[in-house]
Amino acid sequence: MKALQIYKSTEAKAPNISAIPEESIVDGILDPVSNKTRLQILKALYYEPKTFSALSELTGLRAGNLLFHLQKLLNSGMVIQRHEGGDYMITDKGYKVLTMITYYVNTLQ
Repeated sequence: MKALQIYKSTEAKAPNISAIPEESIVDGILDPVSNKTRLQILKALYYEPKTFSALSELTGLRAGNLLFHLQKLLNSGMVIQRHEGGDYMITDKGYKVLTMITYYVNTLQ
């Protein structure tokens, strides 16, 4: 990798990627954000909580379909529901993941 000059400094070392737990990364981060609807939901919750109805209107999905996507986000720990039937909110994990995605997208431009 040094020969390809990927790293900015000759002293920089590659991170230990062998320690990445594949299954938990895929299940807990990649799968939940790999769907357009779930990413749309996370973006909507980034600044403020939303009701099920508001998310339904935003995504154009009805009961079962929207609930499927919300359940994936809930199971991953990126979204929580205040109380049964209450607003949905982004968690610290969801906030950080979406912030990292935004940072990555901005560095590509």
